[in-house]
Amino acid sequence: STRQPPVTPAEKLIARIWSELLGIEHIGRHDNFFELGGHSLLAVRALLELEKASGTRIELRHILLEDLFQIGQHLHSYTDDKVQQKNSGGRGFFRQFMGW
Repeated sequence: STRQPPVTPAEKLIARIWSELLGIEHIGRHDNFFELGGHSLLAVRALLELEKASGTRIELRHILLEDLFQIGQHLHSYTDDKVQQKNSGGRGFFRQFMGW
């Protein structure tokens, strides 16, 4: 099938982060991070970069199981001109991050 490029601001943000981490220029909206060559340490970096840029925390299980389009759905309120600044508390970070 033909690779569909990212469409929404959230999808474009995710694609940019994945592209930088994986060294892949063209990332489609139905690509999976691990199928593109990502591994667990890069996945954690991708999620931290995504949270820093969008202000939204995405659980690790999403990047493990979902494609770019599906992950973008969790950032539905993200727009190019509205980047939220969120500061998460330190307690229970790992549990929150893993979605437990």
